[in-house]
Amino acid sequence: MDPVVVRSVVAAVGVVVSLLVVYQAYRGYLRNGSRAMRALAVGIALLGTVHFLLLLPGGTSPELDLGLSIVRQLVDIAGLAVVFYALTRA
Repeated sequence: MDPVVVRSVVAAVGVVVSLLVVYQAYRGYLRNGSRAMRALAVGIALLGTVHFLLLLPGGTSPELDLGLSIVRQLVDIAGLAVVFYALTRA
């Protein structure tokens, strides 16, 4: 099986699972009005959904893969920072 297809299928499954987790965190925010839950939903969206979405266009060229890899790492750092905020400040 083509590695690009496998990578795309795994990324698509990751997006779906991540969206389910984000939805639950957002429901928690709506139920309680907690800023921490809202921040947690945003952090998980960055760490999961956005990260996996950035995997989808990969495999077309080495330059694009390098650029997307850097963007994914920056998104992961931002997501971790938001989760850290949710756990400590919100």
